[in-house]
Amino acid sequence: MIGGSAEPDKAEIKKVREAWINKRPPVWTRVHALPGFVRFPHQRHIKILGTESCTTCHGDVRTMPQVYQVATLKMGWCVNCHVQRNVTRDCTVCHY
Repeated sequence: MIGGSAEPDKAEIKKVREAWINKRPPVWTRVHALPGFVRFPHQRHIKILGTESCTTCHGDVRTMPQVYQVATLKMGWCVNCHVQRNVTRDCTVCHY
């Protein structure tokens, strides 16, 4: 999320607007990187977690001056979340 009226914020908003006008996806700076053998289906997580889905992994980006990684996103962290919510722990759901 980009907010504020500082010049760096305006520049980022301009990038998003230009991408929209040119009908191209914005070029994002990767903050969370997972290994190539791991897949993370956002849609499935949003369906289960609802409105809290983003903050669960990404933190409250609305209050961050710059987005940073909040959770480790290591396997143990993910498995703990699956255990707490009693959802699948089948290895092939995330690994291929």
